[in-house]
Amino acid sequence: MPDMYQNFLNREVLSMFLGQLMSLNVKWINHPFYSHLANYKIVQLEKAKNIGFSLPDTCISTDPEILFNFYNKKVKSNLDVITKAIYSGYVQSKNSDEDEILFTQKVDIDSVSQIPKNNPLLFQEKINVDYEIRCFVIGDRVLSAKIWSEQDYCDCREINGANLKAEPLVLPEIQQHLCIKLANIFNLNYGAIDLMFKDKKYFFLDFNPNGEWMWYENNADLPISESIVDLINQLNI
Repeated sequence: MPDMYQNFLNREVLSMFLGQLMSLNVKWINHPFYSHLANYKIVQLEKAKNIGFSLPDTCISTDPEILFNFYNKKVKSNLDVITKAIYSGYVQSKNSDEDEILFTQKVDIDSVSQIPKNNPLLFQEKINVDYEIRCFVIGDRVLSAKIWSEQDYCDCREINGANLKAEPLVLPEIQQHLCIKLANIFNLNYGAIDLMFKDKKYFFLDFNPNGEWMWYENNADLPISESIVDLINQLNI
């Protein structure tokens, strides 16, 4: 079958599946429609900024000149620039064994000079953090883990788990409030929020409505599974 018709059928299958899910009269931890909307980085950044989160300086454009000027300005200030997917870094191939995940990565002058026209890219100032924080919003509760490594990285998912350290962390109430508020804006009961801490200041990085939690539960001793069970019981009341 030609690719154009196969793509059409794939969209039809996805639409049927999501339509069935969205028509069910059930209670959700996270409704799939709202989870889908929450994955857009542009919306995440806008909502996070509007409610009071601090953000790294960010540029999203299809114009290579705008992106180059942003990069050049940061380099002149001795700052690094990173890039990440605007929606999802998951790259699907015809052979599932060849699927890839594009992690956050550092931008260099060679890659900037090869930016194709009319292709959207997200550039962001790289903050050399004291440590990163993974926050789990579960209903009206926030559980957080401090994350760090002696190994330099742009995306902690690239690091072998043995080289990544985590420990429980209690966020200030105002940051907990912002995390819960952001999840509520997207009509979600669960979400994983990544923050960065630098010079006594918290920066919003990402919001993942389906962020995995088991590694953090095992390595930072966070009662995430228990909290999710409690949330399910509350939804069933």
